[in-house]
Amino acid sequence: KSLKHFVRKLLEVDPEQRMTIEEALEHPWLKHRARGRVDMIREETVDRLVCYSRYHVLRRAAMLAVAYQMETEDTKMLVELFRGLDLNGDGVLTRDEFVRGVRAIGVEADLIKLMVQSVDADHSGVIDFTEFLAATLEKSMYISRHDVILRAFRTFDQDDSGMLSSDEIAETLEMQHGENYQEIQRIYSEVIMNEDGVID
Repeated sequence: KSLKHFVRKLLEVDPEQRMTIEEALEHPWLKHRARGRVDMIREETVDRLVCYSRYHVLRRAAMLAVAYQMETEDTKMLVELFRGLDLNGDGVLTRDEFVRGVRAIGVEADLIKLMVQSVDADHSGVIDFTEFLAATLEKSMYISRHDVILRAFRTFDQDDSGMLSSDEIAETLEMQHGENYQEIQRIYSEVIMNEDGVID
């Protein structure tokens, strides 16, 4: 009934009676079209949501950069999951929406608490799609997408040299000083991939 009303108002011949863009965006069917769509969540996705906050800052930043470059068709499953959790259809997940959506599909309370703490790492109280995607992205979704990986790499490669120094990473992440800089140096030494002292 709600969908029929929505379509009928959009197709109204009389411009005075036709639904405006603003009214369409506020229509109950459009705003709540995703409510109740989450029927299941894969165990691997639960694990990623729980573990995301345990990754070091560089890994989280890299995943965020990759997520930002991904196309919707490559992440359809995660897009549908996000929409199912986004109860009011506003494009962000509040902590309450996330908890209610995940609890409804049978995830244990202790795991839900860890998942919320993990995904909302900046404690802003809301999770946008890119943040959600970064936390749930599966390697199989991007490993063959060399264009995506290259664009994500260039996010950090500020001098376009094709290599990343620890200073470039620190600057990109705004961690150039004090303990933050020391943390970047430590992480960098752990992940360095060649003998030149840079990541390529």
